[in-house]
Formats: sequence, C-alpha cells, structure tokens
Amino acid sequence: MKALFYTIAISISSLLINSENYGYIILFSLSLIFAFLFLEKSKTSFAIGFATVSAAWTIYLWYLSLTSTSNVVKMIGQIFQGLNEFNLIILSAFLGGITAGLGAYLGSKIKNFIYA
Repeated sequence: MKALFYTIAISISSLLINSENYGYIILFSLSLIFAFLFLEKSKTSFAIGFATVSAAWTIYLWYLSLTSTSNVVKMIGQIFQGLNEFNLIILSAFLGGITAGLGAYLGSKIKNFIYA
C-alpha cells in the first residue's frame, strides 16, 4: 500500500512541475522526502522513483512536442549532433528518472540509517 501511494504521489508531483530551471532539484527533493516517509527498501524506492518519473515525463514531453508549434526541439537536436525529437524525449525522461531514483534511494538510506 505504501509503494502504491508513493508511486501515485511522485507521478502527480512530477507532472505538476513546470519549472525549467529547478525541475531536477525539485524532483530529487520530492523523491527523497517520499522515500523517507513511506518506503523501507532502497532498491524498491529507486525502482519506483525511476519508473514513475520516467513514465510521467515521457508522456508529458510527448504531449508538449505534439502541441508545440515551435521548432525549438529540432534546434536543440541539432546542437546534440542531429538527435531527433524522440531521442531527446527519451534522454530527458531518463535523466529525470535517474534524478528521482537517486533521490528516493538516498531518502530510503537516510531513513534506514536514522531508524536502524
């Protein structure tokens, strides 16, 4: 039950973040706090944090790319030696997932250290 609540909470919070500058810091902090409050195992918390944020960001970035009329994504892709839009979405979602997963892992480790 805790893992389900954690998955739902981090998914909703990651979708609500629209900050371009502090998004990864906020995700890291939220994952750390949720893992500290709800989860016991470090590997489980990393997996849930990574999977939920990656999925949420993939869907959100895909939605933004469909509704956007600008060519910013294509221009950013040219900076990275011609990456296409799909690869940029996957790369961004992967980075967000890693950040959230590490935050959740750290929160779980801190909780295990304090209450051990």
